[in-house]
Amino acid sequence: MAFKIMFYIILLSWSANQVKAQSLTYHIFIGKKQAGTLKANMDKLSNGLFTLRLESSTAFTLVKIYTLMEAEYRNGQLWSASNMQKVNGKIKTITQTKRAGEEYRITADGEENLLKKNIIFSVSMLYHIEPEGISSVFSERFGEFCKIRKTSEHHYELEMPDGKITRYIYKNGICTEMQSDHTMANIRLILQTVSK
Repeated sequence: MAFKIMFYIILLSWSANQVKAQSLTYHIFIGKKQAGTLKANMDKLSNGLFTLRLESSTAFTLVKIYTLMEAEYRNGQLWSASNMQKVNGKIKTITQTKRAGEEYRITADGEENLLKKNIIFSVSMLYHIEPEGISSVFSERFGEFCKIRKTSEHHYELEMPDGKITRYIYKNGICTEMQSDHTMANIRLILQTVSK
């Protein structure tokens, strides 16, 4: 197990070192209608340190949703992360994760929990790095791990804690499409631009 963790830390550090900066822009579709955009940025700041930022705005019917997710990795491990979601201008959820020694302090909507497991891959990374060989991904939004499985070549399914399944499709190591089925509609994100 320790070897496997060290392998992924080295792999993720190498992957992050290959890209100095990467900015991805996605169109968000609800059903067949474009309803917003998501911007995913990864920046390598110095040796072993990189940041990720996801920012999305979506509007449909009478609902406007804004989400901001940020994560900082040091030497292949999550150091801190935050996720904030607003619905119609009012904060709906806030989750913060901070490394504290050998554990993480996770505060989700005012409730604090401790996690004693290394976080080497999180949802914000899924847009920039194909999760080859990864079986669990930390959700910055939920503050807990989610199962991920490969369904076919470059296709993955992520099972969220609320039971929803999100599918990710990759080309050249970058997520080109994300799909999530909800009770009201099918949500898709389609990659539009890649900047390095």
